[in-house]
Amino acid sequence: FQGTKRRQFLLPALFVYFVVSPVAIIISGNRTYFPNPGQAWFLFWLLLFNLVYISFSTNDVPPGSTSASRDGFTSAPVEDNHDNTTVGILEQNEELIEPLIHNEIDFPAEEMGAEAAATGSILILSTRFRISCGIGICGLALIPFLLLKLGGFASMPLTIGSLTCDFFMFYLGPQASKYGWFNKSLIEQLDVHPMILVCFVAFEGIAMVAMGSNIDKRMGSNIDKWLLLLVIIAGMFCLDMSLLILVVFQRWANFETNVTRFLAKGAYGVYLLHPIVVTGTTQLYLNVPIEGINERQSAYFYPLGFVFVAVVSHVINWPLSYFLAQLPYLKIIL
Repeated sequence: FQGTKRRQFLLPALFVYFVVSPVAIIISGNRTYFPNPGQAWFLFWLLLFNLVYISFSTNDVPPGSTSASRDGFTSAPVEDNHDNTTVGILEQNEELIEPLIHNEIDFPAEEMGAEAAATGSILILSTRFRISCGIGICGLALIPFLLLKLGGFASMPLTIGSLTCDFFMFYLGPQASKYGWFNKSLIEQLDVHPMILVCFVAFEGIAMVAMGSNIDKRMGSNIDKWLLLLVIIAGMFCLDMSLLILVVFQRWANFETNVTRFLAKGAYGVYLLHPIVVTGTTQLYLNVPIEGINERQSAYFYPLGFVFVAVVSHVINWPLSYFLAQLPYLKIIL
């Protein structure tokens, strides 16, 4: 497990730190070699989260069985070390154990499974619990870090929907796997109609835009109260929007084609290399030998630049990343 994570996260993160970010800075016109995590801060944090996760996770392996790692290596059988004391306890409780051996007691398996699923589902699929976590974990718990005005914490940008929300969302990942949230339709597991979830997201999004665009103009002396409300709504929005995206893509985008395979194979490389490509494309646009392009006072300078950089960057980055992902060693990482 740790070896796999080192290949997937640590090596690309170091590559971005020492190569991609400094090269992007040099291309931008600053002739200084300045290693920095850039967008790879997320990979470093994933490594930290995984380290904490494997420190607390337990793998219960039944006696006499074998355990297999993610890389396919199988360990030796687990020995059964029962002693005479255990046997004595079994003999003393023979009357209680005998019906279990002969299946004379019926356990409501379906009810037990449903109860376990419900317990796991409440973490994110329950509207009441999700809103409470949005307000508390992703909202109020983040405020002390925002008040410090650090700008970042261990390279993680400190803004609405970060840090405490990142911690909580990583925790939800193992929970989703443990309780099999994606083994059946998320719509069927919601405790409200999907359109109610859409209304929640729409209301929260509109409220954030309205408050964010007017927070310096109309709030006046009540700006602290409005900022508090903005952080709380943003925390709710993070969880509601994340769930809505999962619902939508599970329902309407859960398929595989040649295009989606191409995008999936190249996505990680695009994430790692895009600073170099975007910065280089921007420099190309700024130095295009066409009269009027470099005149930043012109009305079309920035809109045209946005379209040019966006289109050309995608045309270069996706095929390049897909090609790199086919190379012998890189395909293991990308």
